[in-house]
Amino acid sequence: MFIEELISFSVNNRSVILVLHALAGAVGVGSAVVLDVLFFSFLRDRVIKKDESKIARVVAPIFMYALALLYVSGLFLFLSDVARYSESTKFLTKLLIVAVLSVNGYLLHFYITPRLHKLIFYAHDFAHRRLAHFAFACGAVSLPSWILAYILGTMQTLPIPLWVAILAYCVVVTGAVAISQLVLYKLTLRR
Repeated sequence: MFIEELISFSVNNRSVILVLHALAGAVGVGSAVVLDVLFFSFLRDRVIKKDESKIARVVAPIFMYALALLYVSGLFLFLSDVARYSESTKFLTKLLIVAVLSVNGYLLHFYITPRLHKLIFYAHDFAHRRLAHFAFACGAVSLPSWILAYILGTMQTLPIPLWVAILAYCVVVTGAVAISQLVLYKLTLRR
């Protein structure tokens, strides 16, 4: 009975749910861009100061709220047409991306953001270097994932097999992480 009511609600309010879903995607992409711009502007002197990390801690929860809204609105969208979404390459790819964003968002919010002020790019000890590599990798996963999820949301269909979509996403994310590690390497060379 409860599930039937949720399905009925989802079908009857699909346009409102779509607007909320698009809003969550836009806020997620926007917060990812803002945090990346802030992060790289903080790196001018290769040290993130405590006051700079406080700014990031204010913006970072926006990720989590956008992700939560994506979950809720996405669930209602799914319930509005279970058969279609269960077979949709676009939906399943987006679902994978949101799962990656969830794990990545958790790591960014609860592990990296509280330690941002400890990032010292010219430090030679293992703990600081590991934190820097991890922070850069998570940042590199976030931005293209949010952008791809948003782009997928604007498309009617994704006319490729699911395995190709997943492979393409993995290539994009792996490339972004590799580039982030090169940028970090260049930062550590500049002294």
